[in-house]
Amino acid sequence: MKKHLLFAALASAALVSCVNDEDGQFLNEEKAPQPITFNTPITGMNTRTVYGEMESPYSKEETFNEWGLVHTGNYAGTGWSTSDVIINDVTVKYNAGLNGWETDGHTYFWPAGKMMTFCAYSPTQAKTDVASNSGTITCNNTGITITNFKVSDDTDKQYDLMYSEVARNKNSSPSSSTGGYNGVDLNFHHALSSVTFYVKLGSGVSSGSVKDVKINNVKNSGTFKQGVIWDSETLLEHTQGKPKWEQGSSTQSYVVLGAEQAASSDPVQIGDDMILLPQSLSDEATITLSYKLGSNPWTEHTIEINDLTAEWLMAKRYNYTIILGGSGVTQIYFAPNVIAWSNADSDVNVP
Repeated sequence: MKKHLLFAALASAALVSCVNDEDGQFLNEEKAPQPITFNTPITGMNTRTVYGEMESPYSKEETFNEWGLVHTGNYAGTGWSTSDVIINDVTVKYNAGLNGWETDGHTYFWPAGKMMTFCAYSPTQAKTDVASNSGTITCNNTGITITNFKVSDDTDKQYDLMYSEVARNKNSSPSSSTGGYNGVDLNFHHALSSVTFYVKLGSGVSSGSVKDVKINNVKNSGTFKQGVIWDSETLLEHTQGKPKWEQGSSTQSYVVLGAEQAASSDPVQIGDDMILLPQSLSDEATITLSYKLGSNPWTEHTIEINDLTAEWLMAKRYNYTIILGGSGVTQIYFAPNVIAWSNADSDVNVP
């Protein structure tokens, strides 16, 4: 599957299918049955398309999976009975005929006299990938949990894994000014880190090149926990807790660039964006590369990443600029500048 980078997206996702309504349990009896619909905005604004993330709006070629819990009154955040889950890890996809999004196989309507709470993850492909590693994706009162997720060593197969905030205590799709239904808001967050490399010439350097750029020995698998915390007093409010990854023991090296790439006075991206596992970086995690200045021979260079930045965080992009010569600095270093999806810009100085 081609990678897509998910920018700030606003897509209307209409779930149109049927549940068993013989006793009217899942129908709104006060008016014509309303299909449950979703909006899918993405948190973390982006200003440019970067390989590996989804486009804006949410790509019509992609799908996400959804849970919906039925409950009486406000959800207290205690317990998540499977018997009350009427939308259970259901795939939601775009239907061009409806100009909206629908569940794959069933239409779900708002339950009469009750409320619903929702959570989701994207893309659907994550379910298959996790299952191939004997893992699972589940949702309960603590939100989304993903076990045994593994980042592909093929950058073309990496993708923007996301989880939604819990949309709580809903009893209808909010009506729009045109009389339609805008849907329940689903705010997605990036669960992984993005890493990008650039190269440029240092001051006073007329020519130079890099090749064989690699990231070595970083963790590539783990378990994600959303960690939602509920307010037991109001029953109306909750926080997203402290989403975290518990890293596994396996490591992987990733090729950023193989063939020679000439540098210029302006930064030039080398290789593809990588979407990698958030983690604390060990002493074994390194960046290696070969470079040359002018007609000089190739020189190998290695830096321990944690000498420069201690960790990769969720929803942050780390832009590493390799600066060839000119400064006399022998150490590669990072100067994080965090902004939306959030960029952490770092210079990599090579003597």
